[in-house]
Formats: sequence, structure tokens, C-alpha cells
Amino acid sequence: MGAYLRKPVTAKVSSQGDCIVSGRRLVYAYTAMQGWRVTMEDAHSVIPDLGDETSLFAVYDGHGGREVADYCATHLAGIITASEAYKSGDIEAALKESFMHCDRQLLTEEVIVWLKKHIMPYSDEEPEDDSGDEEEASRLLEEADMPLENLLAQYTDEQGNLEDFVVDSSNLSKLSATPPSQQQEGPVSDGPGKEQ
Repeated sequence: MGAYLRKPVTAKVSSQGDCIVSGRRLVYAYTAMQGWRVTMEDAHSVIPDLGDETSLFAVYDGHGGREVADYCATHLAGIITASEAYKSGDIEAALKESFMHCDRQLLTEEVIVWLKKHIMPYSDEEPEDDSGDEEEASRLLEEADMPLENLLAQYTDEQGNLEDFVVDSSNLSKLSATPPSQQQEGPVSDGPGKEQ
């Protein structure tokens, strides 16, 4: 069933801000909740002053893992502001161009190494050889697009109880060394290429 819990984690991490951007008051707030997943998989960017009277507020959905979401939260703002379309004031084209650029970067060896190191942030170990994980990855991809009701039904026993974890407990250390109740929220970007 992928990385799901028996009960959702409903604790919320929230923040708000109030600032002046280009002479105008900007008030914002955001809330994040882990839900059914074993770890928080989403990330976000909160950049009230990206530049040129532009703000960036973004949520990156992890879809089965937090690594790409964290990568986007850390790097997308810098990719946007470096784009020619952004520099010329065409925000819509800048976003489209930057999303495609970020997608291409995710396929590069340098970023793949970053993602593999990022999957185990609490460990000094080198990432394991994942060549045998293709079947699991395929199953997770299929489950990512499955309606939650179908997914839960797939892992419910005859008495209507969900299995304890749908992740092999030997893999939990790869997902997170911190219990869900003690996890911090993901990277919050303060500007292009910056991370708190």
C-alpha cells in the first residue's frame, strides 16, 4: 500500500507572515499536515518578495517521497528568476519554462545524486543499491494514481482492519529516522536558491 499509516497524523504545522512588498502590505498564511503517509512528503516555498513586484507561494506534492518536493522547494525559485522570460516580465512563460527546466534537471546525474543523498538525511551511510526495487517502484507508481478508497480496500483484512504498515518495517529507516510526530516541516525557501 505504499507508505501509509493505520491512522492519519493530523497535527498541523502553520505559519503566517505580514510584510511590505513593493510598497504594498502582503499578509499570508500556510498550514501543512502529514495525513496518512509514514512521513511528511510535501514541501513548500514562501517567498513574499521574489523580485520585480512578484511573490512565490508554492506547494510541492511528494507523491510517494519527499526528495523531489524538497528539491523543487530549494531550487525552483532560482530557476524562475534566472529565466529569460522572468527577466522580460512574462511570468506565465517563466513558470512554464522553469517547470520544464526543473523536470529536465531531475534527470541529470548531479541531481539524481542529490536526491539519493537527500533520501537519508539522518544517516551517514551511502545510498543502497536500488536496482532490485523496480517492482516496488512500479507498484508505488500504480498506487499513487489509485483512489484512496480502492487503495485502502486493497490492504484491508477480512475483519475490515487495515494492516499496521504497508511498508516493510526494515525500510522505515530509509524513509525517516524521526517519528512522524517529531518531524519538522520541510524546506522553506526565503529566496532563489536559499533554504532555511
